[in-house]
Amino acid sequence: MMGALGLLLLLLPASGSAAPAWDPAGYLLYCPCMGRFGNQADHFLGSLVFAKTLNRTLAVPPWIEYRHHRPPYTNLHVSYKEYFKLEPLLEYHRVISLEDFMERLAPIHWPPGKRVAYCFEVAAQRSSDKRTCPMKVSTIRAPCSCPTWSSSPVSSLRGASAPAQKNACNMLKDGTAGSHFMASPQCVGYDRNNAAPLTMDMCLPDLKEIKRALKLWVKKVEAKSVYIATDSESHTTEIQQLFKGKIKVVNLQPEVAQIDLYILGQSDYFIGNCVSSFTAFVKRERDVHGRPSSFFGMDHPPRLRDEF
Repeated sequence: MMGALGLLLLLLPASGSAAPAWDPAGYLLYCPCMGRFGNQADHFLGSLVFAKTLNRTLAVPPWIEYRHHRPPYTNLHVSYKEYFKLEPLLEYHRVISLEDFMERLAPIHWPPGKRVAYCFEVAAQRSSDKRTCPMKVSTIRAPCSCPTWSSSPVSSLRGASAPAQKNACNMLKDGTAGSHFMASPQCVGYDRNNAAPLTMDMCLPDLKEIKRALKLWVKKVEAKSVYIATDSESHTTEIQQLFKGKIKVVNLQPEVAQIDLYILGQSDYFIGNCVSSFTAFVKRERDVHGRPSSFFGMDHPPRLRDEF
């Protein structure tokens, strides 16, 4: 009897629940290691569509948070489920958390020594043999820092002024970049042949353009407050002076991307940065719910088809 009981216990997973069934169609794994939350969200959406196209289950990875300005002053891997529910994704396609995949399926079906990954040649150069993909090595690319704003009735905006953003937008001046640049198709159009021109005000709005756009939309929506979401210079003092203290100006410090996303998505009006993937994430939600938005340098953006 004791032997039978021991065998029964061995057959049960340590967690006390059955392991998820293996998908014979296969799985898609990806690394969200190029940029901060806005870029990672774009990677997630693209990977979800790609997994559906391939008919493979998507292993949803954690978010990578770069907390170099606050404790614990290092990178953190935060579960997807910390901010979003995983189950609603099943209405669109098959998903599993990367944690569940690696802990419960990979040891059996994808064991160490039989794992293959694909990456750009530049990334492969970081490996010891200069040929294989360094699956456990990643670096953050230059972050896209963009301020965003919101008011109550809320007018929100997403601008940009960090050094990396400045360097990127300078490519417009020397002709290196064209209308399709980073997330710009969201405002100039997805058809390269008919895309609207991408200007410096749309890519890197200065304080003059920020004030112009804010003054216009705060008046139109009769805003009572402005919410600024940014990981760069917020210009809070200048905005307060612009409205002579009659408009409440709020800026969350240190910034928390998920709180910013929620407020910007719910605001009465949103002003975004044309090339920002963070703006794109906000605008998608607002478009679905019919909430008005515009961009710096483009007060009346054309109605576009969805990029997916």
